Amino acid sequence: MARSGELSLKRLAQERIESGALPCNPGARMWGSRGSGARCALCGEPIGPDEIEYEVEMRVNGGTEPLQFHRVCHSVWHTECEGEAAR
Repeated sequence: MARSGELSLKRLAQERIESGALPCNPGARMWGSRGSGARCALCGEPIGPDEIEYEVEMRVNGGTEPLQFHRVCHSVWHTECEGEAAR
């Protein structure tokens, strides 16, 4: 991905985390697989069968909720969550 694309994803992740639209709490489990067509929790684009899909099972209100990400989107989200935790 081009550097400008990564910067756009970083800004989007920051905005979504700050607004509460995207959580940063630790995931219960995570795994990767072939894309299922689900929409990415960060960029909103479908994750195609030719792409790697990361699914993170988040702890929410005593249960779990899955979030799907493109590989790069997951990396950006994870990095931004680490930055939030350090603040």
